[in-house]
Amino acid sequence: MKSLRMTGSIVSSFLIVTATLGAAWTTKKLTAYGAISFVPTVVTSGANVYVVWHTETSEPSEVFFMRSPDNCANWQPAQQITNHSGSSQHPTISFNATNIYVAYDDDTPSLPEIYLKYSPL
Repeated sequence: MKSLRMTGSIVSSFLIVTATLGAAWTTKKLTAYGAISFVPTVVTSGANVYVVWHTETSEPSEVFFMRSPDNCANWQPAQQITNHSGSSQHPTISFNATNIYVAYDDDTPSLPEIYLKYSPL
């Protein structure tokens, strides 16, 4: 498993890919919500690429997930995987042989707590 964590804020999330050990890069824009997207995290396994981030379309912010089954050539539609009354932020992603896991913080109902979601691969 390879993992890359990027921090900061951007208006849209981009994935930059290289298959040539950095000699050439390809950029893929993953978001187009007209909102601010933050803290993308990427993990890979074989040809599968998984990305999570949080987006602030309005209060509260929510966590989104995308998957490419073919090394970023095609992407499944983004899935909003949180729907809390508070803000869901700072997602991280990992997986094992059977599940994909996303941990994030959420301030529902008041102070931030850590949540974990998982789904079969």
